[in-house]
Amino acid sequence: MATVNRSMARLLLVAAASRLAASLVAPAAAPARRAARRGGGGPRFAAAGGGGPRPPRATGGLRSLPVAPAAAELAAAAARRAAAVPEDASERNAARRAARRAARRADAAGQAATAPLRAAAAAHEPARLARSLHAFDLACAEATLAARARAGARPLGAVLADVRALRLAVLAAARGGAAAARAAPDARGAAAAGDDAVAAVVALLGAPAAAAALDELRAHGRALRALPSVSLAAPAAAVVGAPNVGKSTLVGLLSSSAPAVADYAFTTRGVGLGHVYGAAAGASGAPPLLGQVLDAPGLLRRGPGEPRNDLERLTLATLDHLPTAVVFVADLSGAAGDAASSPADQLALRAELRARYPRRPWVDVVAKADLYAAAADPAPAPDGALLVSARDGTGVAELRARLEAALAGVAAAVATRRRPADA
Repeated sequence: MATVNRSMARLLLVAAASRLAASLVAPAAAPARRAARRGGGGPRFAAAGGGGPRPPRATGGLRSLPVAPAAAELAAAAARRAAAVPEDASERNAARRAARRAARRADAAGQAATAPLRAAAAAHEPARLARSLHAFDLACAEATLAARARAGARPLGAVLADVRALRLAVLAAARGGAAAARAAPDARGAAAAGDDAVAAVVALLGAPAAAAALDELRAHGRALRALPSVSLAAPAAAVVGAPNVGKSTLVGLLSSSAPAVADYAFTTRGVGLGHVYGAAAGASGAPPLLGQVLDAPGLLRRGPGEPRNDLERLTLATLDHLPTAVVFVADLSGAAGDAASSPADQLALRAELRARYPRRPWVDVVAKADLYAAAADPAPAPDGALLVSARDGTGVAELRARLEAALAGVAAAVATRRRPADA
């Protein structure tokens, strides 16, 4: 009868653990649905009040974001650590010896999972990221998580809440099992309590809801680690303008090789980062790096007080937080393909950006010069603008020369510790 009762107790404990794990996602689902209905996206990261370290002056901090563990890995580690716990040979009393080992097995199983869960949640905590990341990286992270939420992924905050709940459930199962083992009346009961605790921990980690929460955290982290990293040791130029005006094409033309283009989560068009190299070989025999060219998401003309979307905020963050020259690209032929990208709108956008960044090295480009020349009544180009055609090569050599001069200006400002800012 005692054996039957212990077996039933074990089954009930495992079943309760499974139900607890299955319930972890439910509390966060409603807020996630409400955020999706509001059109909400990822969090606006805000640093916690008080002191703490200042954000770094180098980008690329997201590259070191740790990979969250998979639930199956944690379950296997918990079982393995519990099985490796030896008996205390110094204890002669069999009941106490069994109780000690059983309690230590429960604790070992719990620690094998709770420590990695705590570390993973802490590393992805928005307040921590806000304190530790460069402002450009932070803007990239916000835009990426917002786009993932719009695409159907659960918000990072909801996922982290589930991971923290899973850790607390595992911790409670391990501690409860350890306590039951210590209170067991005999060696058999203590061993059974230890087995039940390990089984409960493994069941929690093996539940579909636990696997889903950790898989979602891993997916968020994977998207964040893939974001571009702009070196602050080399000058950069941001290629900006309205959507569909040929910015990416120019980035390819201005780079000595095809730029690295990846489909990051915050845009379906991709963010291009190319490198500009000099023609003469340096001391190492390789062409010297003159700078970087960043293809930023498109901007639209906005009315006073009209909010910008995440992609536009990312472009402005690039200009606000990175030491860049500006290459403003316009398609004044009237064929930009976007109702909000008329020549008048593009010129108004240029005037807005020129006023916002008056001291930046600046290059104006009228792209698709062949179409511009064929237009019946084209809008007047800004003074000093280069007419460039990727189709026939018009103006490409002069554009590269102006870009190199702008990069040199940024390099000089950085060398004298003067970021080419506008304040």
